[in-house]
This record gives sequence, C-alpha cells and structure tokens, in this order.
Amino acid sequence: MMMLPRPSKAVPVSELARGESKKNELLFKGYPHHSYVQDPYTGDTGVVYPGDSTIYAPKVRGELHEEPEVLNRRYGVTPAQAAACCYGVLFGWDASRANPMAYNAAGEYMGV
Repeated sequence: MMMLPRPSKAVPVSELARGESKKNELLFKGYPHHSYVQDPYTGDTGVVYPGDSTIYAPKVRGELHEEPEVLNRRYGVTPAQAAACCYGVLFGWDASRANPMAYNAAGEYMGV
C-alpha cells in the first residue's frame, strides 16, 4: 500500500491572523484559503477555514442556500480539497482523511 504524505499539524486560523501568516502558510500547503461544506447540523452551506474547528455562515448572504459544490467550483476549490476540509473541521485536522492528497480528483477517499 502506498503511503501518502501527511499534512503538518494545522494551526487555527485565529493564530494565523496574529501576524505569523507567512510562517504558518506552509502548514496549509495543498489546502484552499476556504472551502464550502454542507453544515451537518443545519443543512445550510457553511464556510470552513483550514485549521479552524468551526463551520461559519457565508459572508455573502446569497451563498447560504447555494450548493457547496457550485461555490467550491466558483472559487477554484477541488473536490479533494473540499472533502479534506469537510473531514478536518468535523474530526480534526491531523486525521489522515483531512489530507487533500488522500483523495482522487473526484474527491473520493483513496485510503492511507
């Protein structure tokens, strides 16, 4: 079985905002700036920032009821990145499924 490289331990976005963004940007290599997911609690579309443990409401009001796949395509987020972000926010960013390289181009988990 081929072993995929694991991402570095994620740092919460709140820590990135403290002026260390250049240093910490390398910790999220392969992740998008943000990703859209379906919030499992409300069913609405939410925004995930890699390393953070919260699903936020979109800042643009009209995006709340749009499909996450459509929004991710619009902002250049691949299905693999979206799947990794969804798993990371729900189960932790150091889990193997939170690694975008563990998915194929269609966003299907390939295993580690």
